[in-house]
Amino acid sequence: MKLRGRYGAGLVLVGALGWGMHAAIADSPCPWQGEADKEICARWETINRHIEEAAQQAEQAAKSLQSLPAGASAATVEPGSPEARARAIIDRFLQYLPPPTDDMGGFEIDRNYAFTAEGNGLITHIAKAAWVRHAFRADFGPLQIRIEPGDGGLSKVDFRLNDVVTLREGEKTLARVLIGEQQSQGVWDEAAKAFSQSDMQLGKIELALEGEPVIASLAKASMKQVLKRDAQDNWRSRQDMAFEGLQIRVQDYAATLASATGYAEMDGREYQKLLSSGEELNTLLGQENLEEEEAVKQFLRVVENMYSTFTRLDSEFIASDLVVGDPAQPLAKAAKITFGGHYAEADGGSTFGYIMGVSGLATQNPGLPPELIPTDARMEVGLFNITAETVKKFMEVAMAAEKLPEAEQDAYLDQQLAQLFMNSHLGAYMKDSFVATPATRLDMNFRATVDAQSAKGGVGEFKLRIEGLDQAVAATQTMPGQESAAPLLGMLMAFSSRTQEGDKVVDTFDVKLGADGKLFLNGKDVTAMFMPPESVDTNQPPDAQTDSEGAAPVEQPAKP
Repeated sequence: MKLRGRYGAGLVLVGALGWGMHAAIADSPCPWQGEADKEICARWETINRHIEEAAQQAEQAAKSLQSLPAGASAATVEPGSPEARARAIIDRFLQYLPPPTDDMGGFEIDRNYAFTAEGNGLITHIAKAAWVRHAFRADFGPLQIRIEPGDGGLSKVDFRLNDVVTLREGEKTLARVLIGEQQSQGVWDEAAKAFSQSDMQLGKIELALEGEPVIASLAKASMKQVLKRDAQDNWRSRQDMAFEGLQIRVQDYAATLASATGYAEMDGREYQKLLSSGEELNTLLGQENLEEEEAVKQFLRVVENMYSTFTRLDSEFIASDLVVGDPAQPLAKAAKITFGGHYAEADGGSTFGYIMGVSGLATQNPGLPPELIPTDARMEVGLFNITAETVKKFMEVAMAAEKLPEAEQDAYLDQQLAQLFMNSHLGAYMKDSFVATPATRLDMNFRATVDAQSAKGGVGEFKLRIEGLDQAVAATQTMPGQESAAPLLGMLMAFSSRTQEGDKVVDTFDVKLGADGKLFLNGKDVTAMFMPPESVDTNQPPDAQTDSEGAAPVEQPAKP
């Protein structure tokens, strides 16, 4: 198993998001020469002008680096000097950009950099910089970084991405990206070995395929980050992002997004432990002997240490005013789309869940009557009672499966994960979830816990509330090809507890499974109807049969 290929991409992504976007240098004439193509060609020439400017920057930076003696970037500098502090920041950045391997992508970066003085700071250009995977590459040099060391172990860092990114497959250019506006800065905390705050502002971003007009544009993009620590080594990190004015058009396909905002906030303890574990994990992922058992054990230990430092995570991403298709007659549109996740530490085990939602949804669906097409929906699901031991065992099972022949892996995972699950006391939930149409609304809440001592291996409850089920039945009776839907919905109504709330008919289904194995629906025992007793094999010895109380059979020791 390639641990680096499986887990290293996340670390690479974090480093890449913190420092920039890909860029490159290219030039080609406008491929559209007709009178009607003047606007497209003007934009194309603008891109090429920026490409030429980027080429000049790259050439200048390359010449400055070529004039240095070999190994100049590793020259001895006075410890604690401004250059030593600046060099430590750059080296930390480069540490998290590993080179490519046969099984995963990586970075080709000229690590032989040098500083020149500029006012109260030091500035460097990193000319050669590319992300490479097999024949695909994205060049993004030069990067310009200016560092101004200050008091208290803090340094002001200004960085500039290249204005153009070019994506290539072999010798073929696939696409270009233009960054029209940018301003990025941060404050580096030497004790934290991270930015205590950073702010990246980008604007007028355009994407064009080779030989095609601009197919996507983004008016603005911003990313902000803050890290805080206290005297007890507790920490809090927050990232905020925002986008405005996304437009996509490819031939007859079009989509627009007015804006999007998001955040992720994390709390934790033992920051120094998190820091050292992250460095150790990064070192492990760069080794070639990750198949060996000792390396796997070390990897598990490091992940367990990192997991123990997190206490809370909350995240949310909201996209507003999405339109797909012609704005005059869109295929679909939504006023708001929401994604979110959360994690919280608790005494009995941690809780992890995620949320998805949509509001103001409108779609063209001729297969359903308008009153039954969903307009709003929300789903929140998750797990609780997640212990560090359960996480560790799950990873051990997954890694052990990788060592087996591929044909045997699924069966092994099914067996081991089922056993792990039944002994885990894990719980699952769904809450505050619903689907609404103009005529109906369906609300769902669910909570269940694994309990190996219970008659059915677990306990739980499920509550379903349907508003307007009678209208759904009436509407489906008129739908061509849906003749079987109405009888099924009618059967569903037979098991409900029906009430009248104002002008709405409400059907409720309250289901509970107890530790004794009994199933109740709206207060009525329906065990015999939905969970008939299993037949007993009379050929088995009595001690292998289920007892009269419905308890699960217990394996008996062999008789002498």
